[in-house]
Amino acid sequence: MKKFQLRSIVGARRQKEDPAQVMGRFHKGAPLDEFSGRVIADRYNITERIGIGGTSNVYLALDNDTGEHVAVKVSHDQEKNRFISAETGVLKQVKHPNVVEIREEGTVDGRYFVVLEHLEIDLRKLLCRREIEWGELQLILTQVCNGLGAIHRAGLIHSDVKPQNIMITVRDGKEVAKLVDFGASIWTCDGPTYSTVAGTPQYMSPEQVSGKVDYRTDIYALGIVMYEAMCGKVPFEGKSPLETAVKHMDEKPELPSRIRPGVLPEELEAIAMRALQKDPGDRFQTIGEMGMAISRCMKGFVAAWEEEITRTTLELGQIAKTIFERKHPAHRTTELELPLN
Repeated sequence: MKKFQLRSIVGARRQKEDPAQVMGRFHKGAPLDEFSGRVIADRYNITERIGIGGTSNVYLALDNDTGEHVAVKVSHDQEKNRFISAETGVLKQVKHPNVVEIREEGTVDGRYFVVLEHLEIDLRKLLCRREIEWGELQLILTQVCNGLGAIHRAGLIHSDVKPQNIMITVRDGKEVAKLVDFGASIWTCDGPTYSTVAGTPQYMSPEQVSGKVDYRTDIYALGIVMYEAMCGKVPFEGKSPLETAVKHMDEKPELPSRIRPGVLPEELEAIAMRALQKDPGDRFQTIGEMGMAISRCMKGFVAAWEEEITRTTLELGQIAKTIFERKHPAHRTTELELPLN
């Protein structure tokens, strides 16, 4: 049976490595800036900038009280404070193992900051770094579904699900996926919510482009993430953000099996394509439903693998029996019986 492996087409092929060792190589940040080397809140010693966003910078810092590394997100200016404030509100509301944990909040030089647990690497970098087997990707996607489920139950839409906002860390020797960056999150009710267009064009649902979103918007975005992990590219990419957004509304995605023929399980492709339906009513109706489909696909994959192992074992037993009987005709029996000596 084929061993299904998912990798970024642009990523280098590498042998499997210990997750902690792989993730430990992603601490080099951007050049120093005004906050590097400072101590915030008389506690957090900022060592380097590790991320630059549209509304804030993210820094690696040492918590002088606990000795742990943390991430400190600081808004670019007072005008961007509202995004940090919105994210802080979400993280106070949602406590879940697959959602980044908030430690503290405050202001520095008139800018909002929030202290978060430090997570080593995002899914984008992991996909470019090494091969990801289907079983590993399934585990990551299932955990993301669990995190999104907690967010949705709290009455929120993430609205910017993408590989860069799915962080992977190691806890007790196991990979754990956590959702981050809730600055674009939308509080909603049971029905659709109208809002200004926000998100990343490559991962925006058709309805999101028009400013009308609900929970199924996150399902579409996760379908894009799944598609990208399978194919090494997003299904829609234009020459401009507007052109990319229009493609989500007007074009059908190419089947992953045509991009990587003979490699991907049909069930895996079916899940991604259902999540990418233009009409929200044709997608999974809840993120829990999508998570269950991914879990069932994984169970089917394991069952097929076990069936293949069993069949191979029986075939090897029959071969051994045939060879033995040819060498020892007197011992030919209907059941395989090997001599004790």
